[in-house]
This record gives sequence, C-alpha cells and structure tokens, in this order.
Amino acid sequence: MATGRPRPDADSRAPASLRFFGRLALLICFTWNIAPRSTRAQTPTDGAISGHILQVGAQVIARSLSTGLEQSATAGAHGDFLLVHLPPGSYELTVRTAQGEKLAVADGTATIEAGEVTVVDLASQPRASG
Repeated sequence: MATGRPRPDADSRAPASLRFFGRLALLICFTWNIAPRSTRAQTPTDGAISGHILQVGAQVIARSLSTGLEQSATAGAHGDFLLVHLPPGSYELTVRTAQGEKLAVADGTATIEAGEVTVVDLASQPRASG
C-alpha cells in the first residue's frame, strides 16, 4: 500500500554528499556576499565614508584636517565608493577623474565618528581652469 508522494528512482537522486556540499557552497556564497558589507566598514575605534559620485572610475581622496592622513578609493561601475578605517575627525574630500583632472565637489568635507559610516553624495563637475 503506497502512501504520500511517489519515491523517485534511486538513479535520479543526487548522492547525499553532493546535496550537502551544494547547500554548503550556497551558504558560503550567501554569507560571503552579505555579511562583509555590514561588518567590514569600520571598527569601534574608527569610521568610514561611503558615497556616490557621478563620474565612474573617479578617485575620491579623503585628507584628515588634523593629521594630514590621506586615503583614497576609486568609484565603482555605478559611481559608489567606500573609504574604511578612518580615524575620527574632519576630512576634506577631493575628487580626480581617471585622467587626473581635479573636480569641484558640492560639499567637500565629511566628519567621521568612531563606529559610524558617514554617507556623502558628491555631485561633481570639472573645476574651472585658471
């Protein structure tokens, strides 16, 4: 007497080890892509700057106004950038195109607090020469 679903043929089922490793691979891919985004940005003693700029491939440079420390990041395919592990303080933001041309930014400063990500949206345009 058969009850429930019909059982598939033994030949059509994947071995248990293959199913296990397939699920493990999916879990690793999921945690690798999701978890780092929320944890890699800062530690409790430093902060980060995240933002967007119109120029894809532009270099965003943050310079600490108190120490002169500089850190840079290149804007990705959608204009997003992330500067991490910055000591708390005020920073001047500068943008250069991939060709090295300096761009004027609407608000070229950011204040970093420990354990926080400061979000900036840098609308930029080529700086007038002269």
